[in-house]
Amino acid sequence: MYGDLTELLVPGFLSATVEQEGFRISLRSLSSQDLQLLKKYVRDDDPAWKYHLLAQSIWMVDGIPLLEFPYAHKVVYDALLKSNRALVRGMLGIVYGFFSRMREANFYLEAYLYEDDSRRLWRGQANGKYPLHTKTCIPGVERLGLNMIQSTWVAWNVTEDFRDEQEVNWANTKILVALQSHKSYEALNNRDKQRSDTEDERREDVKNRAWHRYLYGPPKEPGERVQGEVVHRARTNDELEEEMRRWIRGELDEHDQIVEAYKARVRQEMEERERQKEQALAELKAQREAQERDLGTEKPVLRAVTPEQLASIMESQGRPGKGAKFIAEADPVSRTFNRYLRPTVDPGNLSVDHAGRIIEQPPVIGDAAKEPSPSLTDQIASRRVVVPDEVQS
Repeated sequence: MYGDLTELLVPGFLSATVEQEGFRISLRSLSSQDLQLLKKYVRDDDPAWKYHLLAQSIWMVDGIPLLEFPYAHKVVYDALLKSNRALVRGMLGIVYGFFSRMREANFYLEAYLYEDDSRRLWRGQANGKYPLHTKTCIPGVERLGLNMIQSTWVAWNVTEDFRDEQEVNWANTKILVALQSHKSYEALNNRDKQRSDTEDERREDVKNRAWHRYLYGPPKEPGERVQGEVVHRARTNDELEEEMRRWIRGELDEHDQIVEAYKARVRQEMEERERQKEQALAELKAQREAQERDLGTEKPVLRAVTPEQLASIMESQGRPGKGAKFIAEADPVSRTFNRYLRPTVDPGNLSVDHAGRIIEQPPVIGDAAKEPSPSLTDQIASRRVVVPDEVQS
């Protein structure tokens, strides 16, 4: 996933090799600085702009690097004018493909910044003391300057180093606070831990979204969710309240729809299973009634047994003959279904008003909405006390 991105960091460009008539030509991706340089001496309406583009992209021929030679562009440009047109079209396709790969690599840049490999690469450069071109052996690569990905990577790591330094200073400050008031220290420490956990979760979400884009591809339309994207999890109080409002209004996100579809499928299977069980019991009942009609007497459903007979029956079935060990309500599948999936949860009396607040309305049963029920005080006041005759006498 980070292959093109790391190549854009070191050596600083994407590269591909073309072989033609025994020659090996290496092409590289162009940065914004290269395009600005081309605009200085090539007009947009110049028919030869594509040859200049290729001349700027060719950085090595037969193993000879051209980055250190200032006149290489002119020499390569003259050679391309005399070359095969099919070769020019093929190399142009490679250069255009570089631009597409660079745009795609930008989507993974933030996720790569949060990876341990990124910080290790930064520390391997002595926290920016040594530039990135020292990691490669290509001569003249320092003349290309930093591309946008390299500049962003360096700026973020500098900021991250400053943040780590501030965290150390703040930790020392909290130690001084703990000497004065341990309760205040605990409050500060809990708040910092919550903030750190929130930031860690946010970074994990960024990396997960990058992986899902890599596995399932970009969305087809702007704003469309990527297939298999991780569902956002509410963390703050506002997010929890908004999730509660959506549940009360009956709005289901992708995760809720998947869960509800799974529950509906399980309920349908259990209902079919119970229907088959009832059908089997009905058939057994009909069979028993038919046997009773043939015998002319009722067939007892239960029969009395002595304790000795019960012990013998239990031993024949491989069960302990004494004591009751457990009483099963139903089979494990039915118990789990009855406990978690059979009852449906609804908001009840909760609703969301026009201001987005969650309100609770008292339940209304039958005609209670027309005639309010008397209060407990009124019921006690209207109570009639009946005294028995023997007490009056």
